[in-house]
Amino acid sequence: MDVDLDEKFELLEAKHGLPGFAVIIKLFQRIYREGYFLKWNEETALLFSKRIGVGKEIVEAIIDDAIRWQIFDKSRFKRYGVLTSSGIQKRFLGAISRRKSVNLVKSLMLTDISTIINVDINWVNVNNNTQSKVKKSR
Repeated sequence: MDVDLDEKFELLEAKHGLPGFAVIIKLFQRIYREGYFLKWNEETALLFSKRIGVGKEIVEAIIDDAIRWQIFDKSRFKRYGVLTSSGIQKRFLGAISRRKSVNLVKSLMLTDISTIINVDINWVNVNNNTQSKVKKSR
């Protein structure tokens, strides 16, 4: 996360107070724990709200404004139901630049991955089931 946050965060805090700021920071923590995006649906919203002790309606209102003020990418949210942004992705890619390989979902990417040096990119198709089949013994 950047140390010097811009006016988008000030707007969020002006409208929602410190809870708005805290919810966004908690969301960033969760996103970076997962990688560079967070699948956002009703179940995720309920569990997230319970864990941080803020009502689901308040969290949803904060996220709606964060999308409106471009803290999160609107098109990726509407199309794929994920919270991400080019800034989140740039910081993530910078953090993993020394890894030997990384799995990325091409359709979710907003940033130019050519800035990553010495990383083998494995593109993951979000529509594919990643579970492996286990052979049954007779």
